[in-house]
Amino acid sequence: MPRYYFHLSNSHELITDNIGSEVSDVAAAHHRAVQLADRVVSFSGLADRRPDWRRWIVRVTDQSQLPIVTVIFPAGFMKEKGRAVVDVKGARALQKFLDEMLACAR
Repeated sequence: MPRYYFHLSNSHELITDNIGSEVSDVAAAHHRAVQLADRVVSFSGLADRRPDWRRWIVRVTDQSQLPIVTVIFPAGFMKEKGRAVVDVKGARALQKFLDEMLACAR
């Protein structure tokens, strides 16, 4: 199975994926990038101050780091997801939630 890398960026910041994930094809890589964007936005709902995710993208690259797919965080998606509430009570519940989110992203 091919390995793809899912890098998050905007015009000022870059979060690189040095591990990558094995997925079956480009369509599966695109689906995973959309899921990653969704989870990043959902997770940010836990913060005291919501980040501005406009202009952020997920750039999917192949093993040679050549761009394959780019997923833009759309403004409508941001408004809808920004209001999502994740009810996590306690440190253990938060740790479990984060572990599950990271496991799904890989």
